Amino acid sequence: MTEPLQISRRVLAWLAFAAALGCFSPAANAQVFCYSGGTTNIDFGIISPAAATDKSGSISFTCSANQPGTLKYCLYLPEGSRPGVAPRKMFSWSAPSDFMLYDLYAPPGYTNVIGPPPTGGGFPVYSGVMSLPGNNIPVTISIPINGRVFAGQTLPAVPFQSTLYQDGTLPWAYQASGTPPNCVTGDYTGSNSPIVQITANVDNSCAIKAANDLNFGSKTDLSVAVDNTSSITIRCPVGRSWSMALSNGTNAVGSTRRMRKGVGAAAKYVTYELYKDDKRNQRWGNNGTELLNSPGSSAALTTLIVYGRVPAQPSPGSGIYTDTVTITLTY
Repeated sequence: MTEPLQISRRVLAWLAFAAALGCFSPAANAQVFCYSGGTTNIDFGIISPAAATDKSGSISFTCSANQPGTLKYCLYLPEGSRPGVAPRKMFSWSAPSDFMLYDLYAPPGYTNVIGPPPTGGGFPVYSGVMSLPGNNIPVTISIPINGRVFAGQTLPAVPFQSTLYQDGTLPWAYQASGTPPNCVTGDYTGSNSPIVQITANVDNSCAIKAANDLNFGSKTDLSVAVDNTSSITIRCPVGRSWSMALSNGTNAVGSTRRMRKGVGAAAKYVTYELYKDDKRNQRWGNNGTELLNSPGSSAALTTLIVYGRVPAQPSPGSGIYTDTVTITLTY
């Protein structure tokens, strides 16, 4: 009576063991290793705040697995040394209250901002896939990043920087069969934390952006002084000192400025003067106290007014009288 019962127990034990083996799939033995090597440096170099500056970089990403499969990765980039995304901000130790605005994008182009972890902050997720051949053979890819410093900023000529680092900014998921649906679901998951260093320097030079002609108009006689103005626009880094000189012109006699009509013995002239002030007391010339000096502006663009005057004088006759004055900007 007891013999069949013992056989039955042996059969049941064997069946239970077989059921346990059936639940243990080969994918559960997968071993995946990933790393992102070193620091990614995106250096915008010396920039002019007037124009946008673009620069690209890439994160080196290496993975291996003991079994063939597909790995999906997502890249998120934190805000950086100062808070904010769209735009991000670089800071300067030399000018703590100033920030250089920039951002980082998923190629191609400069449309899709790379959002912050853990899920991208509402920006499109920057993701990709890589095939792993198995046998622990490493596969290395470069994850490209497009960077842009925005135009039209008012900045001092100092270095700016930002360091982007946060745990888990490069999550990934691996599957032996098919492609993982996202970067956190698969047979094997993990994450890496690359470091991205952003740097830029502001150009310390100045430039003349525009110089408008000074036109005194049409006059039938010069028995009364004629006044008019023109403008010169320059761009300098915030706080940069400079000085500007105006030459006496191509037709001057000594320091007397003259407009000319005709050439040689037939030439005729109209005298005129240029001033730094609207009262027309401070001559704008090319040396000493006649220079226009600035200790440094709080604005990147500065528009200067040139005050012109044709003093009362006998009319030399009808015609068009012209002169050319050279502007010299020293900084």
